[in-house]
Amino acid sequence: MSPSEPDWHQIVNDIGPCLYRYFCGTFPPSQASDLVQESLIRLVQKHRLGEFSPDRGTLKSYAYGIARYVRLEACKAGPPFDLVDDERSLDVPEDPRDTSDSVHLRWAIQQLKPIEQEIILQMIDAEFSLDQIAAGLNMPVGTVKSHVHRAKENLRQIMEVKNE
Repeated sequence: MSPSEPDWHQIVNDIGPCLYRYFCGTFPPSQASDLVQESLIRLVQKHRLGEFSPDRGTLKSYAYGIARYVRLEACKAGPPFDLVDDERSLDVPEDPRDTSDSVHLRWAIQQLKPIEQEIILQMIDAEFSLDQIAAGLNMPVGTVKSHVHRAKENLRQIMEVKNE
């Protein structure tokens, strides 16, 4: 490892689980693992090519930017899961009252509009601030706040309907 090379083992340990949760918001666990790996490989490649600049944000923010594009590419490639996939059925329960709140919330997030999903997942999984999300998505903070407000309202409604 060269002096300018970060400790990739530590970065994988720090960022990998967050990216995994981020991808599990849309994809089954096996595909989420593959997408995390793809994102981390691209992160290393881009860093070694000198495309990362600490002046423009943290390595974690940069990794989420890469993960966002990997997620979009995977969504364009086809549906994120097969409806008969046994592994996926564990993530989206028939009766959310019989499962943990986090699984129910993940299911509800999947029902949001894509931009709302993106912002909520970055808030939950990456623990990014509104400013960091706005910078990463290249939009004003006020727009991000509006999406958060609408997403919260939509999540409340989705979860109320599901609990009835």
